[in-house]
Amino acid sequence: MPEQDMFAYLIRKLGEPEQARKITPDEAARYAGRVPDALLRFWQEHGRGAYRDGTYWICDPAPYQGLIDTLFKGDPEFDPGRMTAVGYDAFAQLWIWHEDLYDITVDLLRSDLYNPPESSRYNEDTGKKFSPDFSIGTYLSGFRVYNPTKDEDGEPLMPQARARLGPLGHNEVYGFFPALQLGGARRAENLRRVSAPEHMLFLASLEPLTVTRLTDPEPGYPYGRIVPVRRLGSP
Repeated sequence: MPEQDMFAYLIRKLGEPEQARKITPDEAARYAGRVPDALLRFWQEHGRGAYRDGTYWICDPAPYQGLIDTLFKGDPEFDPGRMTAVGYDAFAQLWIWHEDLYDITVDLLRSDLYNPPESSRYNEDTGKKFSPDFSIGTYLSGFRVYNPTKDEDGEPLMPQARARLGPLGHNEVYGFFPALQLGGARRAENLRRVSAPEHMLFLASLEPLTVTRLTDPEPGYPYGRIVPVRRLGSP
């Protein structure tokens, strides 16, 4: 698969981000080397903001670094010093960029995380590693094909949440109370509009995250299965 500018593709398909906040060159320089140049350009030219009525956010990393440090402290595989939050969704799924391992998705409703296998970072046709610019653009534009979070009846939660609680602003999510880990129900009437970093930290305190992996193809699963491997944290 030839590489293309996936951020340009995102703009062509969905337009400019909502509630966009552009950053200065000085601010971009603080993240040089931590995230790919393509994201730095996007932040400067288009801004940090939302898509699909606030369902998905390309975010300011700063409010989430403390969460990353807490989640990954002492883990033998994931070094929080090489990780930067780059986005999240309206229901507390956090998207992280790792300088070596590329994309890491933390689902705080499910208390797990997923980092695609190393093979996914290589072009099958050429055998060469995809560039960080292409990889982060693919990662952050991937929400175009995500299935929206649904309630217990299989109905999309986002329109229900917006109608009850109003639209989200920067660094806000809809949180379940009681939390699902505490027996709460996945229903719109249990949602509140809350601070994203604080709520994510609260969810992380309820249950250790489980690291998941994609298995090799097997009968009945031609693309493999995502299975639990271990708990995140110190060995």
